[in-house]
Amino acid sequence: MLRTLIPSMFHRRLLLLFVAVAVAVCVLGTQLVRLTLAQGAQRLADAERVLSSTRLLPTVRGTVYDRKGRVLAQDVPCQDIMIDYDVISGDWSYQQARKEARKTYKQQWGAISHDDREALIATIQVRYDEQLQPLWDALCTAGNISRDELEQRRHTIVRRVQMIRAAVWDRQSERRALERGGPVELSDIAMKVREENEPHTLLPAVSEPVALYFRKLAAEQPYIHVNPSTRRDYPLRRATVGVAFDHFPRPLRSDNKTQLTLDGIGDHIVGSMRKIYTEDLVKVAGSHIEPRPYRRPDGSVDRGGYLDGDKRGSRGVEAAAEDLLRGLRGQVVYHHDTQTKETDPSAHGRDVHLTLDMHLQARIQAIVHPSVGLFKVQPWHRNEELAVGTPLNGSVVVLDVASGDVLALVTSPGDMYAEFDDGGWPQRIDEPVVNRPITAVYPPGSTMKPILYALAARQGVIAHEQQFDCTGQMANRKKGFRCWGYRPEQNKTHTHGPIGPVSAIAQSCNIYFYSCGLMFYTTHGRDGLRQLSDGLLEFGFGRRPGLGLPNENGGIFNRLDRDGLASNQHENEAMLVGIGQGPAVAATPLQVAAAHASLARGGEHRSPVLMEHKRSEQVTRDLNLHPRIVANVQQGMHESANDMVYGTGSRLKYLDAEGNRSYEPIFDLTGVTVRSKTGTAQATKRFEDANRNGRYDEGETLRAGSHAWYVCHVGEPGDKQAKYVVVVLIEYGGSGGQVAGPVANQVLHALRAEGYL
Repeated sequence: MLRTLIPSMFHRRLLLLFVAVAVAVCVLGTQLVRLTLAQGAQRLADAERVLSSTRLLPTVRGTVYDRKGRVLAQDVPCQDIMIDYDVISGDWSYQQARKEARKTYKQQWGAISHDDREALIATIQVRYDEQLQPLWDALCTAGNISRDELEQRRHTIVRRVQMIRAAVWDRQSERRALERGGPVELSDIAMKVREENEPHTLLPAVSEPVALYFRKLAAEQPYIHVNPSTRRDYPLRRATVGVAFDHFPRPLRSDNKTQLTLDGIGDHIVGSMRKIYTEDLVKVAGSHIEPRPYRRPDGSVDRGGYLDGDKRGSRGVEAAAEDLLRGLRGQVVYHHDTQTKETDPSAHGRDVHLTLDMHLQARIQAIVHPSVGLFKVQPWHRNEELAVGTPLNGSVVVLDVASGDVLALVTSPGDMYAEFDDGGWPQRIDEPVVNRPITAVYPPGSTMKPILYALAARQGVIAHEQQFDCTGQMANRKKGFRCWGYRPEQNKTHTHGPIGPVSAIAQSCNIYFYSCGLMFYTTHGRDGLRQLSDGLLEFGFGRRPGLGLPNENGGIFNRLDRDGLASNQHENEAMLVGIGQGPAVAATPLQVAAAHASLARGGEHRSPVLMEHKRSEQVTRDLNLHPRIVANVQQGMHESANDMVYGTGSRLKYLDAEGNRSYEPIFDLTGVTVRSKTGTAQATKRFEDANRNGRYDEGETLRAGSHAWYVCHVGEPGDKQAKYVVVVLIEYGGSGGQVAGPVANQVLHALRAEGYL
């Protein structure tokens, strides 16, 4: 057929050649289309990487301010010393030695076996390793670090880069396998990732003289880089505070003044920075950290992501507001083919404004310093468990009633964070570092009594002016459930007799509030216990207050109406919660402060606020308290603070050597109105692991006793509601009035000194 159509053999061969060429063109065209459409973006990106280079610009972290605009944390310009990755990993020495070996043995290199080549390279590499020794020595000297620390930093960088490389190779292998429809050889994907071509920080935030020294070295050693960076500065973390003793309790009172230099002021709130972990860059099994690398797994860039040498918030506000403070990294892209550059500037992180007053915080932190004496066991405390002079731990909270703003949040000991950073842990024989106002949980003791009365009267299980007869012990109970002054076996038979809510709050009558709790159960059964549990939740117990800080504790909350309890257990727990004891409720000092601020507002609960940008998340609830209930609570607390005969929060009692008693008022600040409630909460016994060996050895202290609470509502005379709520908690201090009361008095003086009263 073909011969008939094309008789000439020459033309037939020409046609076959044309068909072959056409088929080849089609194959090449198909491949071109596939490469252009399917892989074009990837190939173009690869080409652009070859023809361009990128220099990253550091992100500038936002500033943290207190309520009066004082800077608490800020970025300060500095320099980072960075070294090329192949020098850090040791590959530079190897490659230099390999080049020299090939040049020296050029003629016979092809005939030398692999093992012999590596032996030659290793011999020469020693010289290049020695060439780097002055660099490592200079880094150790300039950074004031040991050689072991430097090697650890190098190892950490190499490990992270290897993990990133493995993740990139895995993604490339999966992509190539899909393209080819079969397995992929390692040689097809084994290429350097960007992190292997970039320098990495070995010395962050160096001083200008150190930076100048390394700039001179960099002129001769191109693998050294001095890059602009920032360091985090906390200008108010250390301060000198004056303490006057003229308003202290009589045994400590004098005309003397002292100057205390304090470290770590507000540090447990503001927080600190830490080095980037591997978990910040790649997903690590078992880690709770959500990684945020600069370069995402899909190859795109997160300008707020992290690179080696970066830091991120570790504690406090620095950690809580990390994404807000972080900012976005900038970059300068150099196009080598056109000799142009594109600059994408850094975006400054957002500033964070706190409701905290750092000067007030510093004053209170000075007040609770053990050297001052108020946070030590004193003779007038009559502490039966701890020796006079024993340092005490605790916390102080100050809330603005109208707004719910946190003005001060003091923990003691408060200077321990100053001794370490970057995840270290102090080696001291006192309490571990705990942000006590928001993390530590205690039975609230008698500070719960006004709240229980308010709930019982609101629910109608008692009348607003209900009276109960205090005979010293709850009827039909042979053991326990006594009033605080009734111990017949010790010849203590004090009772309050018929007593109403105002006097019960002022005198802290246990029987009255046992009865309030019990009435929920006897009146409505388990439904009454449900109402009581729901009411406690409304006051904020069992809920995180909502500051947004890490480790914020919601306390302990066991519903009183839960299943599995016998009727006598329901009764016992209902009575115990009336005096802030038992298994139902334990709370942080901040929770107690927020609950009492609800009473001071007349029955409106507002969650406390620390960071202004979270104010929109503030929760408010109307507690539906009748004005008569609020008036009784406030009158009872007023008498507690001011009735020098019956008020449990009104006076200090001293005993001389002959046993004679004398008294003085707890509060001596004029021109203010103070309402208070004391609390002496029985604490769980605890051993002190003094030598920190993980067990309790013979002779180590058994710490028992009661936590001392003091809550006061303070305002100006004639104000309808208090301006501030102050809560003082002293662990194992004993009597709330005797121990925590004098601290509350000094806090009021601090408020006046800072212009709040």
